[in-house]
Amino acid sequence: MLLFLMGNLQASVSSSWNIQCLYISFFRPGYGTYDVDDIDPTLCTHGFYGFADLNNGTWELDSFDPWFDLAPEDCEPYQCNYNGFRRFVALKDKNPDFVAILSVGGWNAGSREYSDMAADPAKRRIFVDSTVPFLLKYGFDGLDLDWEYPAFREGNGTIDKEDFTALAQEFKDAFAPYGLLLTSAFAAGTCHTMKRNTPTYMSYSL
Repeated sequence: MLLFLMGNLQASVSSSWNIQCLYISFFRPGYGTYDVDDIDPTLCTHGFYGFADLNNGTWELDSFDPWFDLAPEDCEPYQCNYNGFRRFVALKDKNPDFVAILSVGGWNAGSREYSDMAADPAKRRIFVDSTVPFLLKYGFDGLDLDWEYPAFREGNGTIDKEDFTALAQEFKDAFAPYGLLLTSAFAAGTCHTMKRNTPTYMSYSL
């Protein structure tokens, strides 16, 4: 589990500071095991479950690891097991103020699929339209768009900046009726910030 603290390290979750915790659900055997049930949600204001996936066949939001993320009743027999999504959201039972956000993407997902999706209005629409019912089904409070990174790696340096902004605007419009949050993982280096319309994006997100 990676823990990101924003603000004073002494701050409690009842303060005005956001304390954001990222849980990565990759399997770790033996001493590396860290399950959802090991998380103390009283240490965080916002929890991020990583990572969901962009399906490059349907262009819909999808589980990256159904065996861990989903419950047996969500899938065909023997395809899903540990119910990670719902157990993560259920951390609210221990801390009602805990905000559960689903992260999609991550470093291993690359940039090309997100660049291809964002460049095509039809694919963008499919992705956005699939995200709302997905989040509501499992009880998440929002989405963390972890595209690493627009205009870098396999991304398109010419158009990703504007496409990323358009995608954020569409998410904002789709999320507003449901009160869902939109966040994103940004690299802080100048070479990255110059490749995206950060001030505009920030006006669309948390």
